[in-house]
Amino acid sequence: MIEVTIKENTSGYISGIIVKGHAGYAQKGADIVCAAVSILTFSSLETLKKHCYVNTREDDGLIECH
Repeated sequence: MIEVTIKENTSGYISGIIVKGHAGYAQKGADIVCAAVSILTFSSLETLKKHCYVNTREDDGLIECH
């Protein structure tokens, strides 16, 4: 299962996003659902990087942005 966590600071602003897991629709490497979530997440992060200062961490099944 893919889990998306949106973290907020004490003022209610988004301070981080964590996307982790695998969809389980097909075998790893052939899962079109994971591919779709990954490309949407990466595209969103690239847009944030152009307009904001963000730290990112990427690992197998994990994308984290603060």
